[in-house]
Amino acid sequence: MSNPNQRISIRSIARAATLIDPIFRDSPQFECEPLNQLLGTSLLLKVETLNPLRSFKGRGADFFLHENAVRLAGTGLVCATAGNWGQAMAYVCRARGWPLVVYCASNANAMKVARMRAMGAEVRLHRGLLYAGPPLDAPPVAHDSSWDWREPLVLPHGL
Repeated sequence: MSNPNQRISIRSIARAATLIDPIFRDSPQFECEPLNQLLGTSLLLKVETLNPLRSFKGRGADFFLHENAVRLAGTGLVCATAGNWGQAMAYVCRARGWPLVVYCASNANAMKVARMRAMGAEVRLHRGLLYAGPPLDAPPVAHDSSWDWREPLVLPHGL
């Protein structure tokens, strides 16, 4: 019997495998013999740096937008990030033609910020710790006390 509160299941993994862009999904794997010997088991390692983002976050962003495409269609999106999540969202939003606003701390990696902008995201830099709370110019829903800014989150936003 499945648990409705469980976020990860074999069924959702199988569904994701059919939806995620192969550029993120089909990265190489190899067996690590020293770890196999040390752990007494067969261990596969997946190389996550051989995609356009050089990060596994593209898989999550792509699957998120597949799963929420109907609900989010026709809206702009907003997210908070230190870099990789924003790049992933910018990449998949660009592919779908969706506008995206990304909030980053003002001391975020400049190369990642530039890459998000190059992929079409509007990046808004925020002084101080972004995860201490939402920026004052974030959408009103961001100021809801139940929103934990430490979690990767994407919201519809009337840009």
